[in-house]
Amino acid sequence: MSVRTEALAVLVRAPVGVAYAVLTDVDGWDAWWPGCRTRRDDRRDGVGTGTGGVAAPADHHHLRLPVGRRGLRCRAVVDGWRHDRGLRAALRAGVDADAEWWLEPVADGTVVHLLVAARGRGGGRVVRALGDGLQALKDHLELAVAVAAGRVP
Repeated sequence: MSVRTEALAVLVRAPVGVAYAVLTDVDGWDAWWPGCRTRRDDRRDGVGTGTGGVAAPADHHHLRLPVGRRGLRCRAVVDGWRHDRGLRAALRAGVDADAEWWLEPVADGTVVHLLVAARGRGGGRVVRALGDGLQALKDHLELAVAVAAGRVP
């Protein structure tokens, strides 16, 4: 089975704490990611593994990622959080993918890194959808910071 691995990054002119709060609120992704739909599956929430194999809560979501005409429906298990540094999720659909976002504070804001490893046919669709989401996150955060600073009428 082929594995497609991609690493992407964007500079976001927003503090790391603001970026972390928005990124880790998977229930709110559809508020800033055009075409994304998310619904929590409370029946399946449980325990996953955090950093270093330590037990951590796991959030289960049904996602519709905006890619192609019909989008990509998948289940997401978010089970790895690093305080103010990022999160990890497993995406299961016709394609299995693991995604990890991590945040790097820099002088001008935050670099948001994304590493995606997709297995099976259609891995490119997952990478494209998550890359578009990364750009949507950047646009949303930069607009929010500009509005908060009074730079946007």
